[in-house]
Amino acid sequence: MKFFPGKKKEGEDNKPSTKSEKKADVVKQQVIVDESKPSSVSAVLESSLEPKTRTKMVGDDNDVAKIMQAIASSKDHILSPSINFEKNQLYYPQLADMRDYEHVQSLLDNLSSPTVNILEKGVYEKLAVCPEHSKQLSVGIRLYCSSCFSTDIVKLHLIEHKMCGYISEIKDMTNADLTKCVSCKHTFKDIEKEIRRVGRWYQCNKCNTKFDNCVVKLHCRQFNHDFEINQASMIPLPYYKTKSDVKSPQIYALSIVPQISKKIESYGFVAQESSSIKGKSGVAHKADLYATNNKSQSIIIDIKTSENEVPDADVHSMIVKVLDMSPLLAILVAIPKVSDAAKTMASSANISVVTGNNIPEIITSVDQIINTRISSGDK
Repeated sequence: MKFFPGKKKEGEDNKPSTKSEKKADVVKQQVIVDESKPSSVSAVLESSLEPKTRTKMVGDDNDVAKIMQAIASSKDHILSPSINFEKNQLYYPQLADMRDYEHVQSLLDNLSSPTVNILEKGVYEKLAVCPEHSKQLSVGIRLYCSSCFSTDIVKLHLIEHKMCGYISEIKDMTNADLTKCVSCKHTFKDIEKEIRRVGRWYQCNKCNTKFDNCVVKLHCRQFNHDFEINQASMIPLPYYKTKSDVKSPQIYALSIVPQISKKIESYGFVAQESSSIKGKSGVAHKADLYATNNKSQSIIIDIKTSENEVPDADVHSMIVKVLDMSPLLAILVAIPKVSDAAKTMASSANISVVTGNNIPEIITSVDQIINTRISSGDK
């Protein structure tokens, strides 16, 4: 992750603004409604698709945004499942603050459907369940004595003292009593180096039989009965990830902008996503994030993506925007990178550039830039 701070303008730290100047700035940089740009998350997602694959999303915009943000912010960019055995329910830890599982699953199935095709659905793992009660997810493993089929069995370890060759039997390799050799009375300093494990078996506490292999059964906890491993039914647990061919600026904006908005607002700004702002020339400029405070100061953040390198033309267009709007701070998030020439051009126009493709690192870098600029006296 790299970021390249833009140059501060001369005199912007201490230059006071008159009330008339503030009012003029507000009028000049009025946020206007741009009907050509999607104003909701569902609309943004639909606009990033081919016309033949567009469809109405299920659920509200905030939930769709949370899903996209959770996937983009995860370590492997995957929404991984887990199981709540008490509720007998599949869930996704990254979406724990959302509504019930049925609602979340409905959204995920819709986003991964052939018509929407935003997410890719795969098999995270196959879960073994009871063949008679396949909707019950809680299945345990039971070990039985091979002679009397009691579950009251213990594992025995056969160990050898390397120095004297004495072989003994213990139940617990972590036992605190294993401090010295029974035969030569040598005190162990490093059990892992001084003891060799030469074997193991089991002993039944009910019939006292010792045996090499116990009987293994799967157990349906809800209905309290055993079944053989080869009788188990298998159900797939799905994972979801963003399809590589739909990682458009809009999709990244859904993942990054809400998090940046919260950080900007902590500095006393009011942030607006997917905005169109009128510059000093009267021309309307689009921005992924536009924020203002009560001092008529503004922050502009744009997100640009490419398979390999964001084109210089995208940097040029932001330079034009910044020159027409004169924001306190302008940040270009270029995923995954921009050319060195583009970085130089951006810096000369007071634009800070953040590059990379790791969402959490991008958020951290943007926050550092904002904090540095505002803390240095640009409030």
